[in-house]
Amino acid sequence: MRRTRVLISYSQDSEEHKEWVGGLADALERESDIDVIFDMYDLHAGKDLTKFMEQAAEVDRVVVVLTPEYA
Repeated sequence: MRRTRVLISYSQDSEEHKEWVGGLADALERESDIDVIFDMYDLHAGKDLTKFMEQAAEVDRVVVVLTPEYA
């Protein structure tokens, strides 16, 4: 069975908001049929930012966590 690749897009408005989005990513990742692309998982010092951004073209779905600041 192929896992659905999901990218999470969000703004880093506050630590509380980042933690909430992290919890959402964790919950989605626990699903057996979902593979989450998420900066807190996949983008660390020394990682290739361009490669990370190119993954967006390969996902099946994008989850946008929209806040007034992000809009």
